[in-house]
Amino acid sequence: QGATYYVRSFATNVQGTSYGAETSFTTQTTATISATATPTSLTTTSAIGGGTISSTGGATILTSGLVWDVNSNPIIALSTKTTDGALTGTFTSSITGLTEGTTYHVRAYATNSVGTSYGAELSFTTLAAPTLTTTAISSITGTSATSGGNVTSDGGATVSSRGLVWGTSPGSSTYSSTSGSGTGTYSISLSSLSASTTYYVRAFATSSVGTSYGSELSFTTLAAPTAPTLNATTTVTSITASTATSGGSVTSTGGAALTAVGVCWSTSQNPTTANSNTNNGTATSFTSNLTGLLSMTTYYVRAYATNSAGTSYGNEYSF
Repeated sequence: QGATYYVRSFATNVQGTSYGAETSFTTQTTATISATATPTSLTTTSAIGGGTISSTGGATILTSGLVWDVNSNPIIALSTKTTDGALTGTFTSSITGLTEGTTYHVRAYATNSVGTSYGAELSFTTLAAPTLTTTAISSITGTSATSGGNVTSDGGATVSSRGLVWGTSPGSSTYSSTSGSGTGTYSISLSSLSASTTYYVRAFATSSVGTSYGSELSFTTLAAPTAPTLNATTTVTSITASTATSGGSVTSTGGAALTAVGVCWSTSQNPTTANSNTNNGTATSFTSNLTGLLSMTTYYVRAYATNSAGTSYGNEYSF
């Protein structure tokens, strides 16, 4: 098939053999597919492809189209195909019924009376929703926490938005916050939370295919801080005409960092930090020097400790 032959008629008698004029002909062959078009317009379940028939092989094209499979070298007898009719030249076919996120192999084909020929094989992968994970919860306080996500694959479609959703029940999306686009890691601070409350959080990523979520994690915010607790005000010692020594110790910070400790004093009972005072930083046990006192004067002194929830005082001494 597909070969060119030369033919002459002849006749022979006793005088010899004579020949007629020579002519030639070419036997038929399968069609020639010069190209399989790269699939475009990919979705989760479809694509657009095609091919070019550069030669009919000398016989009428009976049918042409695309054939595809998850395995290499798909053929029309075993794989899914389109049937686009008796075409020549370039044709287009819709590839449908595909599975999300799956790689397929596709070839253009053309069938004539001699048989079926195929174009070059190409592969493509249908779109899929993004894949991602949720970052472990950290930096938990009574009103805030930190989490995030890692978009490990965009599924072939650009991630336009990513972030976190959270709420007080499993699977909830009462609150949300976004952080950029595309693949990779991101971090988000959750704020305005309620103390001593369990929250459920998931990372999410959105593309044209849809929205995907990471695994759901839960955490419980810390209890609301309270003012510190002091063990006692240290007995006043080393009294002179203008100085004295006292101090104190903190038995509980109240669930929040200390911001100031020391002693306060006044000539009136129940002195506060609005009166004369020392600031011994954030130590949980401290000694303070009272200075600038008036001689022969009775003073009242108390230890104090301050955090974000307020200020507490130790017992009162007088000297």
